[in-house]
Amino acid sequence: MQTIKIRNSDLLRARLVVAVVALEFCVPDMPLHYKRGGNSRLTFARQIAMYLTHTVYQLNYARVARTYKRDPSTVGHACRLIEDCRDDPMLDEQLSKLETLLDMAPIPAPEMDEIDGAKR
Repeated sequence: MQTIKIRNSDLLRARLVVAVVALEFCVPDMPLHYKRGGNSRLTFARQIAMYLTHTVYQLNYARVARTYKRDPSTVGHACRLIEDCRDDPMLDEQLSKLETLLDMAPIPAPEMDEIDGAKR
């Protein structure tokens, strides 16, 4: 079975997203990788993080899923759920603010995804 590696640039982007979501939604110690479970507030914050990673950085569900160690269908569910929740003006404003912040963040250099000169 072939192991598909996570791109370093995807991992760095996801860590940034998790950090800003944790700050915005007051979820201390929000891990990038986690076991199932947790309270509904943490679960919702995780879904927001996957949604933002997908939408801001234009990563497909498979890449987001590998980065967060989830199934692509879980990422799809999170994205649909958060998109539906954007009907709430307060949440939509929060997400727009985070999208703007993440858009302004520096992006990882392409060399981050190379190992000994070979791209992953």
